[in-house]
Amino acid sequence: MDSNSAKKLVKSTFGGKFDEYKFKNFIKELFNDSSSIHENSKNIINFTGKGFSDYINSIFEIGDYNFNKNESIGFYVVELKRYSSIDRARAMQRNLIAKNLKNTNKTAGLVAFREENTEDWRFSFVKLEYTFTEDYETKEKLTPAKRHSYLVGPNEPNYTCQSQFKELLTIEKNISLKKIENCFSIENVTDEFFEEYEKLFNDLNKSLEDLLSTDEKIKEEFSNKNIKVEDFTKKLLGQLVFIYFLQKKGWLGVKKDEKFGSGPRNFLRKLYDKEFIEYSNFFNDILEPLFYKGFSEAVDDYHYSKFQCKVPFLNGGLFEAINGYNWKNTDINLKNEIFKNILDTFDLFNFTVMEDQPLDKEVAVDPEMLGKVLEKLSNDRKNEGKYYTPREIVHYMCQQSLISYLSNNTDISKVDLRKFIENGDVAIESIIARQEEAKIYNGKSFTKLELADSIIDNSKELEILLREVKVVDPAVGSGAFPVGMMNEIVKAISILQLINDDLIDYYKLKKEIIENSLYGVDKDFSATDITKLRFWLSLVVDEDNIDYINALPNLDNQILCGNSLIDTFEGVELFNTLKEGFQKSLNFYRESQQKFKLLEKKKNQFFNTDIVTKKKTLRVDIDNLKWEIITEYLKESGNSSKIEKIDKYRNVVDKPFLLWNLEFSEVFSGKNQGFDIVIGNPPYVKEPTNRAAFDGLRDSPYYQGKMDLWYFFGCVGLDICKNNGVVSFIAPNNWITNSGASKFRNKVDSEGHIDTFLNFGNYKVFDAGIQTMIYIMRKNDEENEFELDYSQLLYDDIDINDLVEFLYSNQKTEQFNKFKSLFNRKLFKNNYFIFLEKSISQVINKIKENNVTYLTKNEIFTGADVHQDFLNKRNAKKINMEKEVGAGIFVLSDDEKNKLNLNKKELSLIKPYYTTEELFRYYADIKNDYWLIYTKSDINKKISNYPNIKKHLDKFKEVITSDNKPYGLHRARKEEIFLGEKIIVARKCQKPAFTYVDFDAYVSQTFNIIKTDKFDLKVLTAILNSKLIQFWLKYMGKMQGNNYQLDQEPLLKIPLINKLSMDIEKEITLNIDLIIDSKENINSYEDKINNLVYESYDLNHKEIKIIEGNI
Repeated sequence: MDSNSAKKLVKSTFGGKFDEYKFKNFIKELFNDSSSIHENSKNIINFTGKGFSDYINSIFEIGDYNFNKNESIGFYVVELKRYSSIDRARAMQRNLIAKNLKNTNKTAGLVAFREENTEDWRFSFVKLEYTFTEDYETKEKLTPAKRHSYLVGPNEPNYTCQSQFKELLTIEKNISLKKIENCFSIENVTDEFFEEYEKLFNDLNKSLEDLLSTDEKIKEEFSNKNIKVEDFTKKLLGQLVFIYFLQKKGWLGVKKDEKFGSGPRNFLRKLYDKEFIEYSNFFNDILEPLFYKGFSEAVDDYHYSKFQCKVPFLNGGLFEAINGYNWKNTDINLKNEIFKNILDTFDLFNFTVMEDQPLDKEVAVDPEMLGKVLEKLSNDRKNEGKYYTPREIVHYMCQQSLISYLSNNTDISKVDLRKFIENGDVAIESIIARQEEAKIYNGKSFTKLELADSIIDNSKELEILLREVKVVDPAVGSGAFPVGMMNEIVKAISILQLINDDLIDYYKLKKEIIENSLYGVDKDFSATDITKLRFWLSLVVDEDNIDYINALPNLDNQILCGNSLIDTFEGVELFNTLKEGFQKSLNFYRESQQKFKLLEKKKNQFFNTDIVTKKKTLRVDIDNLKWEIITEYLKESGNSSKIEKIDKYRNVVDKPFLLWNLEFSEVFSGKNQGFDIVIGNPPYVKEPTNRAAFDGLRDSPYYQGKMDLWYFFGCVGLDICKNNGVVSFIAPNNWITNSGASKFRNKVDSEGHIDTFLNFGNYKVFDAGIQTMIYIMRKNDEENEFELDYSQLLYDDIDINDLVEFLYSNQKTEQFNKFKSLFNRKLFKNNYFIFLEKSISQVINKIKENNVTYLTKNEIFTGADVHQDFLNKRNAKKINMEKEVGAGIFVLSDDEKNKLNLNKKELSLIKPYYTTEELFRYYADIKNDYWLIYTKSDINKKISNYPNIKKHLDKFKEVITSDNKPYGLHRARKEEIFLGEKIIVARKCQKPAFTYVDFDAYVSQTFNIIKTDKFDLKVLTAILNSKLIQFWLKYMGKMQGNNYQLDQEPLLKIPLINKLSMDIEKEITLNIDLIIDSKENINSYEDKINNLVYESYDLNHKEIKIIEGNI
């Protein structure tokens, strides 16, 4: 179908009230098959079972389509009855389709759900799903089925739905089930919405910057209140989005005598179109008064006289003027057209206040997506090492952390707890089904209760634990983990309340959990704002009162802005109740305890207060108490001189420190101080990439060279976790072998107990090429040796369903490995962490038991550190040489070298330079393509002797970053390592490739060079390229994902047979000579070498099989 026809078809189908003829026509065109629609269809409601008739008027199967032998899809039109329980109705709708799919052996269904006397309707994709049972076998279930839906019709924007199916209709080739499913992917909306949101942000930000450049009064106000234009823009757009969510509930523009829920769903548009009031400037005259008066001042009848309608009093802080700027006396006259563009864009999308639910997802802008979009806006996101965590991984980490917490505090088996937490949605549906059956069949029910007896028997104890848990994310970002934990806790408690027939008040339950259990910290003020926004939206979802709207809570003491890694100022500790000697001064201790009690009392009052004046007073009181405690501590510890200096940070929002035991004093009181769960995705930053990120941290006991910033979070995570609490992070996977992580490893070794370690290998969890892992550990040092669950993803090209299987399944497959690994604290102290399967561990030990020797540090060298080999795009732009990107700087091609017209003295500095283009496994090609300007640290003093080289390098002077700039290499290394016979190996490779070289060859720092007199270098090359050594390096060396990291450390640990027998050495020499001479068809020679190496290490057939099956 051509593009215009497709556009008309989707608009006609989804842009209006449901029309069965149009819907059938759409199906025929989509599948390019008129026979896919049945001529006659019957109402099959009577064949679906008694339970559905309370929710469904009729269900018609109007057609079907077979993709192949194994995949088919049915087409349905369902008319719904109005029903008060949305959760029950949704569950029954899914299960109705699931039952029909099961009965007719179909894989999926496309369904139009319509309701009596309603213009809008729901277009859904329902697919039978699979779940993992308690014994981890994959079994098909009648439920859960998963439903993804678009809300469509004349009153619902459905831009994404129309655009996705328009594109599908234009595809000429046969349609597939996967393509249909992809049209219902939430990521489609995310990508489209972010693209548009980013444009709006940039336009609004520029407009505000332009205004500041011409209006001195605004500029002065922003300067006095320390307001960044970017933060103002982010908050304003966030406020507008929040209003879009609110107007979906009909809370805005309600007539004076009507109830909440009856307001127009396009309130902002009506405001802009002057249907409520005339104005000159939309922001200055309408939005600011609405935000900072209408939403922020409580009125008994909610009537906002300016607009002559009801608006709810929201409280919470979202609609407080940023940094308290004087909005009444500062005219910020942003152009009205800016807001027209914002409304035009937002009106394209459907907004839903429903939180993401695994079984029933609306393909619309939801709060979780908003968090992702707002976080992606951060300009410095990648420079700061921040990456958004996919929702599937958030679900997994939250669930496993909760399971571990409950397991640590009860005697219930982990199998039962996993079923309770992981399959909570299934449990809820089974409870609801049993309750519905009991109504129909006189108290009898037939559906199996998907819940273990141990959960039912201990329901009260579990509910107490769930209500008391304390969770923190020390790098909270957009709040994915705290919000995820809230959803898991609410779901678990609601299951327990359902089985006890307790009434569930979701709003009250969520609010209690947010107040008592969930905390977060971030350096970025706008990130904390996003997290609060997510929490507020999650409460709005469950506010169903149409007479009285609950004011939103104040979250300033739950979600804090500050540097969670620093609790000092200019090297001085600001406060620490855990420090030895803190309780020595009885007066100070008693006074502090009294202030703590008062502080916690006022924080509780602040959370719930909705009186503006009282809120301001409490905020000041809380702040004063904190600073009194800090001041007294500094005096007590003999650091009074710091009081005046630190006082300048008193009113700064994003303080450069965070005092955990002061800010969260309620968590650090009592005997077992700390959080029950520390969870998150900390920023990943190497010091050379962003040195500023390490400011204030270099005096920390956790600091060391070559480290990553996230190691600090790993250490602090253990510090703030209570004994036997849970720490769960997703982060780069190389910390277990990285030399810069030795302090962190030792802390984990001495204080942690890793329960689960998931290695994602080369699979890219994030957009950036970072290889990641998840660990879930307890803070526990009791056992010296213990087993942990280790998982390794073997493939990097997997879809989201494969990822979910990897996360939750406990079985090995072709795509991933799963096993129990032994962790020995004594063995791993001051060492790598190596996670091995038992059979592999036995072979490793057998290899080590031989009479072996090792290479030494003075036999392994790194190549020359060149820094600037060629001109890259970024540097070319700096020096206005964009047309010469790729030009040689210190590394020259033949042509570039010849054009320099070098004299004899200069030619003495030009050395043959080799790359992987000439360096192969076993042998090298002597013909080089490039030449290295080999200059040492003393070159700058005598550069006048090399005029042509000077002239060449002067062109690039501004971008040369060498310590010996502008003419010297960063690290030239000793020249003898490049001369004569040697072995060269790339430091990072997919498979180890050791190269025997018997001529002068200069290489970069991406290679290591082996020069030794202990071995015949040809024979050593053959051994190092053997399967046995590859196996050793894979399991005892350093791996970055599925790549080998052949740095000096792993090379030093390779066990080499001390003295080979003369016969074996002779045979190896013969075969490597044949390899070097023939260069092709070398498999038979390699096989002979491998067998000779196995023989020299005394391995039997079974051990050889293990090696060859695991490399």
